[in-house]
Amino acid sequence: MMNLRVCVLTVTYGSRFHLVQQVVERCFEEGVSHVVVVDNASHEESRSQLVQYAKGQGERMTLLLLDANFGSAGGYKRGLEKIHRDIDCEYIWLLDDDNLPEKGCLEKLLLANAYLSGLSYPYALLCHRPMELVSRMALYHPVDFTIKNNAFAANNILRKLPRFWEKLFPKPGKENTQICFPLGITDAAPYGGFFFSKSWLDSIGYPREDFFTYADDIEYTYRVTQKGGAIYRCSEARITDIDWSGTPHTHRHFLLDPKASEFKLYYYLRNSVFLFSRLFKTNGFIYTVNMVLWWIWLILRALPHLPLFFKRLPMILRAIHDGHKGKLGKTL
Repeated sequence: MMNLRVCVLTVTYGSRFHLVQQVVERCFEEGVSHVVVVDNASHEESRSQLVQYAKGQGERMTLLLLDANFGSAGGYKRGLEKIHRDIDCEYIWLLDDDNLPEKGCLEKLLLANAYLSGLSYPYALLCHRPMELVSRMALYHPVDFTIKNNAFAANNILRKLPRFWEKLFPKPGKENTQICFPLGITDAAPYGGFFFSKSWLDSIGYPREDFFTYADDIEYTYRVTQKGGAIYRCSEARITDIDWSGTPHTHRHFLLDPKASEFKLYYYLRNSVFLFSRLFKTNGFIYTVNMVLWWIWLILRALPHLPLFFKRLPMILRAIHDGHKGKLGKTL
């Protein structure tokens, strides 16, 4: 089983050699046969270190040096093209450059892969990332709740109202019936930890480069579901995010986080609006209601932070407009 040829693909940028080096070394320890690293125009010192490191790895590592930052979509697209064309492997394992697999992670993936091999439909696997809220909650939810029909920018306020009501008025005697799903089904996945057969590339192709960054992974991996396949979250195959930048719990809306980059906020909002309005809108009226409720929710959350809200309002309006009009690409 461990003789299966697995190729890891990761994309790095900025000054992150110290992170990607740890990930690559752990992958080889896990038994990965080949690693492809895409350097998305990282800083000069980090790139120089990466070039020297790749030379020391010989033929088991491929380094693609890009002359510009093409975002996550462009980086993963070029890496997947290289693997499809030139790398001899059976499976592809996508990792962010700070996704450190725990020891035994690949073995757990391959065990899950063997267990599912008798299915009559194609499938992919996804590692569990304990530091990620969505990943933790999905252990107890059979279908990924991030894919919501008629949601506005990934937010379906109408479907949250019943849960909010239950919290306000809990039913007496109601027991906690949560069940952990060791192989729970999800509709879509992030790049980090996504494991699939190389043969899938013939049917799902490559990420959409015009997304540039954010939500491109959801659009790309959702193609597996659209093709009649399934994605299984493997709770035993764990990844540690060694450069965790997740936002701690806060009562602020993410658009009102003063530390957040407007560059990142724009692409996240624009791409989310585009993706959910084009791919998951089945009822225009419900979608519009969710959009109105989203604005009410945002404005209420903005009342204590009005100077920042009005400063960012033009960016928010532009992102929503561009998302609805399908104005994608690197527009900032």
